[in-house]
Amino acid sequence: MKFYGALFLLAMVFISGCVSKTVNIDPTTSLTKTEQTTEDGVDLMKSDYQKIKFTGVGVVSPMTGTKCLYYEFAFFSGDTIYGNYKSDEGFYAKVNSEEVKLQLPPARLYLKPTFEKNYITYDKSNPENINKAAENVFVDAPPKVFTFKEWCILPNKTYLLKVKKESFYLPPSDPDSEPGESSATAYQISDEEYSDKEKKDHETPQSRWTY
Repeated sequence: MKFYGALFLLAMVFISGCVSKTVNIDPTTSLTKTEQTTEDGVDLMKSDYQKIKFTGVGVVSPMTGTKCLYYEFAFFSGDTIYGNYKSDEGFYAKVNSEEVKLQLPPARLYLKPTFEKNYITYDKSNPENINKAAENVFVDAPPKVFTFKEWCILPNKTYLLKVKKESFYLPPSDPDSEPGESSATAYQISDEEYSDKEKKDHETPQSRWTY
């Protein structure tokens, strides 16, 4: 009986090894994106990153006149943001064969600006809409020079989309209780694959939302 019992245990170990395999991934390792795309859009089972083109009604940026699916722009003086605005119209992606409407949140954008320029504050050579917006933004002690940046999700442009579960803690209803952990789905959109450090450099202001 001991002999048959040992054989049974060996057989179970062999079967379990065939059914599942645990893979430990170093969190500092950069995951490369696949070149594969599907007609149904993003397939989460195939890759962390997928190439995708977004769709939507489309909006026109009031600052640059660029035709976008989504835009946001901001006024900077150094690292300080003085004004940050975004369009309200959503845009769409196919995720696991289902059409998903995206907004910020739950999307986060990691993009290079589609427009960036330094201006002398209230200079007569500036575009009129830039000066009018600056008057509303720089109410007290305006800087001598500011930077205007705009980011757009453009139609017919290929982006990278990663769907990720983000964990966060909710404050307890009872002061004596511990905060409760929860999670939500976030959609990370980038114009190329970035490291975690590069993501911080390319994260748009409106993408810094919190739960």
